[in-house]
Amino acid sequence: MHRRLFLAALSGAAAAPNLLWAATKEPVSLGKVFPYYDLYLKLPPTERNRFAMAYYVMRDGKPAAGLKAWIIEGATRTPIVYGADGHAPMLPTLAQLQSAMIQFDVPQDVKLKPTPELRATLASSTQLDAAAIGAAIVQADTAAHKMAGGMAFIVPKIAAAQFPGAGSGQAVAPGRAMPLAAGKYGPVYNPAKEPGARTIALAKAPNHIMLTPAT
Repeated sequence: MHRRLFLAALSGAAAAPNLLWAATKEPVSLGKVFPYYDLYLKLPPTERNRFAMAYYVMRDGKPAAGLKAWIIEGATRTPIVYGADGHAPMLPTLAQLQSAMIQFDVPQDVKLKPTPELRATLASSTQLDAAAIGAAIVQADTAAHKMAGGMAFIVPKIAAAQFPGAGSGQAVAPGRAMPLAAGKYGPVYNPAKEPGARTIALAKAPNHIMLTPAT
């Protein structure tokens, strides 16, 4: 999946976290659960204003629905509850990534896996500007390769957008409409395959806009 590809591709960009670890009752570094987010936050704002990172935790190959944890900063413990899809409801600050810990409320040695995702920052709608999506794709691809540093050559090219929950869609250009291919997470818009598109028209507003390698 694109998330795993991205995570594996960036594994050489910094001290690589364990992609799969056995959770214990002891706190672990936030960086283990939010890998590479520090690299994202260190990018100049103008190089990351069109896309954001989201994080999930998987358990036994499935979303860790309702997973409970605490971010620990000294004597302060901030509770967080993961969503039904294993999505982290909040993201740490750079300062937290550098010093804070996280503790999960799980049985000893449960296997957990952090999974990042790239998302366009565009608001969800049934009518989306194709040029804005294209700009988000280009920015995310450029940033991912910059984050990877000397290992950029193994980072898959971010070249498309998928629309989870949208059902179906079309890339609309002057005088014609091009049906979007069905992807694993929803309709897929690839600017290289739908040239001249001005609008992405979707059957339903997507849950969010995922930025992925070409499918």
